Amino acid sequence: MVECHNITGMNEYLLRVETKDLVAYKRFHADVLGECAVVKSITTMVVMDSPKDERQ
Repeated sequence: MVECHNITGMNEYLLRVETKDLVAYKRFHADVLGECAVVKSITTMVVMDSPKDERQ
């Protein structure tokens, strides 16, 4: 996890997670987030492209 933001709206937090591949993400999803008792739901969005990203 490289970023965590407390946000408004339907979700309380937005996490930015970078993993080596989808298998590593699935492990993070199940073994880290999935084991947190306070996490009631998880929504995943995959970035397809970043036409503008000032972090780079």
